[in-house]
Amino acid sequence: MYSRRLGYSPTSALVKRRESTLVTVAVCALTFRRPRGLARLVEGLRNLEIPADAEVYLVIVDNDPEGSAGDQIHAAQESFPWPVRYVVEPHPGIPVARNTAVRVAADADFVAFIDDDEFPDRHWLKELLVVQKNTAADVVTGPVLPDFEKDPPQWIVGGGFFDRPRFPTGERINWATTSSVLIARHLLESAEPFSTDMQRTGGSDTHFFMRSEMEGATIVWADEALVSETIPDTRMTTSWIVRREYRRGNTLSICLRSLQDSPLRRVRRTGHAVLRIGQGVGTILMSIFRGRPTAVRGLQRVAFGLGMIAGLVGLRYEEYVVVHGS
Repeated sequence: MYSRRLGYSPTSALVKRRESTLVTVAVCALTFRRPRGLARLVEGLRNLEIPADAEVYLVIVDNDPEGSAGDQIHAAQESFPWPVRYVVEPHPGIPVARNTAVRVAADADFVAFIDDDEFPDRHWLKELLVVQKNTAADVVTGPVLPDFEKDPPQWIVGGGFFDRPRFPTGERINWATTSSVLIARHLLESAEPFSTDMQRTGGSDTHFFMRSEMEGATIVWADEALVSETIPDTRMTTSWIVRREYRRGNTLSICLRSLQDSPLRRVRRTGHAVLRIGQGVGTILMSIFRGRPTAVRGLQRVAFGLGMIAGLVGLRYEEYVVVHGS
């Protein structure tokens, strides 16, 4: 439902868009009972540097049926530098909320996503837009850096378990996530661009970008478009790190079954999964001499392979039953 309190009207927004010659960007964030994280995100967005040729507004989709973020967003909206659209999506699930955000942002040329446990560098959006303009890419994504709530154990730092891959600016890649991304509107025209079949497993963004890339969309990297992700202590454990890798393998197989399924491909993927498990076992054995980071890395490889096999036979790991952070 739309929040009357913020006075948002889809019709009036579309009329305003037609009258403007600027590039319009909707910065979208989903939230679910994370008031501290949401406050940090909103403060980071408030300080963003906006290019002169861009018109920006903020979309907050509250996936709590009780609308628990409403008062917080309403208070922030009174002094926020751009228009704010706040919507309550009572039906649970990340892809449902993402699709709602896309509908609310129907008048935007580009939709940018960021998470409610993240906060952007002040140049984040500008860098995404500059790279898009220079490359004409359909999707632009950038680095997400870890910001630990507490000092992490040395084995986590040494193992780089929260470090994500980085590439030169402008390099074409074949994946993206909604943690930090700019998407051209034409990729979001379907009724449900994010698969609601993946409500509790996560990975609907993986599915969306995989499908888009297969259909010819270009995805490029913007290495200066920095976002930081808050890492709570509940994630700084071997069990969480290993479960996350299991989910990643599981999600990949679910996506591949949905988009590129065939008996031959299943055999190949099973072989790849078995290879990863074997590599993991070997890495675990090496940890006798190399220590805990190597052991955890081996467990990750085993978990990824097992997750792939589980996904290939239709088993789903529902990670998004627990909310981390606040």
